[in-house]
Amino acid sequence: MKANGGKPMYVVVAPKMLRLNTDYHISVSLYDMPAPIEVNATVSGWGHSVSTGAVTVGTAESKVLTLAIGDWPRGYYQMHVMGTGANFTKHDVIDDKKPLHWGRDDGRSTVAITTNIFKNQLMLTFMEKCVSVFIQTDKAVYKPGQKVLFRAVVVNPSLIPKDNIPIDIYIEDGNGKRVNEWKQLNAKNGVISEELQLSAQPVLGHWTIGVTALRHNTTKTFIVTDDVLPTFDVEVVLPTYVTRNRPEMVALVKAFDTNGKAVKGELTLYIANKDHNNPRILRAKETIDGSATLNIDLIDDLQIDNSFHLDESGLEIDFTVRVRDALTGKQLTRHKTVMLYERDLKIEVVKTSMAYKPGLKNTFVVKVGTQDGKPVPDSGPQLNIKYGYSWDKTDWKECKESPLLVTPINGLIKFDVFPPKDIERMGVKAEYMGQTYDIAITKAKTRCGQYLQVVRADTTDITVGQDVKFVVNATEPIIRLVCEVMGRGDIAWAKSFDIHTNINAGYEFTVPTLPQMAPLARLLCHYVRPDDQEVVADALDFDVEPVFRTPVQTVDTKPEELAGVGLNTRHNPFVDISREEVMNELKAYDTDSESYHSRRWSRHWSATVNIFDDSGVGMMHNGVNVIILVSDVYKERL
Repeated sequence: MKANGGKPMYVVVAPKMLRLNTDYHISVSLYDMPAPIEVNATVSGWGHSVSTGAVTVGTAESKVLTLAIGDWPRGYYQMHVMGTGANFTKHDVIDDKKPLHWGRDDGRSTVAITTNIFKNQLMLTFMEKCVSVFIQTDKAVYKPGQKVLFRAVVVNPSLIPKDNIPIDIYIEDGNGKRVNEWKQLNAKNGVISEELQLSAQPVLGHWTIGVTALRHNTTKTFIVTDDVLPTFDVEVVLPTYVTRNRPEMVALVKAFDTNGKAVKGELTLYIANKDHNNPRILRAKETIDGSATLNIDLIDDLQIDNSFHLDESGLEIDFTVRVRDALTGKQLTRHKTVMLYERDLKIEVVKTSMAYKPGLKNTFVVKVGTQDGKPVPDSGPQLNIKYGYSWDKTDWKECKESPLLVTPINGLIKFDVFPPKDIERMGVKAEYMGQTYDIAITKAKTRCGQYLQVVRADTTDITVGQDVKFVVNATEPIIRLVCEVMGRGDIAWAKSFDIHTNINAGYEFTVPTLPQMAPLARLLCHYVRPDDQEVVADALDFDVEPVFRTPVQTVDTKPEELAGVGLNTRHNPFVDISREEVMNELKAYDTDSESYHSRRWSRHWSATVNIFDDSGVGMMHNGVNVIILVSDVYKERL
């Protein structure tokens, strides 16, 4: 059996983001070609262009093409791909005004056009960020006449020190005026150290250090003040949340000097909700002698009536506390927030997809916990889970496995559902401690009603250099599976698999993890249906622990010194960069304007094209093409 019914077909997957001074990769997969063909990919725009030249791709092969992007200017760029050497038939769905009913024949027709060449193009989003810059100062606050010591650490996306590139540094005072600058500096082992002597009467306020490397600018602020910092501290103790039926809470404010002596003075409290449509502010004053206790009813005090809708995300309440020391007149302000929820508990799907795929085993992990994330006790009552395949919940008794009575362990419940292939809807609800919760799930959608599912075969933590195992299942036989792994906004790995076994038993394969996949990667898998040349796909996120090229370890320092995680090298053993900074920098390389990791979905609910679109790539092919809710950056033509 041919993977594509014997008709020549191509599938091209390409990142939508173009990053300067890096390699750009596209994945080309061919199906049922009568002979190898030549594929040429080009990225061009704004007077710059780079091409792979003619690359020979086999009759049923997947190949990654690489284009080296130079130090190009910001502008509009396109990726063009062309293949010659076979007759390609393009299928398009016509009558696009007719509503589409997923999962069954909707009566739409297709038009087929055959040519001896294929051409596609993809609009690209240009990104200048190709290095990471970390800025540290020896202190956070300076006084007039003091010296500011600072340094910048420049590394590439693999955290290797970046040398031989020009670095520009500037410093702006509290008024935004540039007071000093350094041009065309060269880092040594990725590090540049400089200093600035403050005058006796500098501009007070927040000063800014800016570092520009390869057109990417990074800033850090420090404070210049002639005021003696308060010699006391204020701590605000609040509950993390309250509920509508239990809105009473206690706010505890503590104020002590550096010697542990109670501070006496005046306390001013401001409470404001974050609802822009119905803002409420409460102001209260109290005396304080080391500590003060304030009893608050958020519902009454903020005049929140019963008609006010509290959604699952709750309402954020902001607390601002100002303490004025009666002895010195100094004052200190602290901010803290409390969430207001409708109910004390929440039940939600975690770690697994919220989309179910009919005809396949769907595993759900449900977390039962308080609104602040604490799991319910293991010794608590059982959770009653019910599910069914109709709008009428009275018909849910038809499911032999429903209801399920399960006791949460560490707040988690895992259960499997095997919905029939022909269902249009599935609902899940849970009953716990007299409350009923609707669990949000939705049906995955494909035009043909067939589904692909990729899951982890193990649950162990993965570090760069190790293999990670996956299992693929499908509702119909698969001849060939093509997979790509997205990491830091680019294709980090791609491979195709010829499947000779029964897919009903699952097909297991391994992916070697590479540095570009850390700390979070996305596996994209697809196959082509031989009956109608539709592409069916699935995706899965997985975590990868990075391995730093220079050892990362916690270092102990004095308060006035730089503290954090040290990237120690033989030439520079004193560069301290916090682990959180490093991880955030790695994540910043993943997407352009909207990170797909912020969604943290495992398997997307919508159409195949949307899976790729939301993963930061464009998918181009000559099979049946139905596009739904996809951005206009994707264009396909013969």
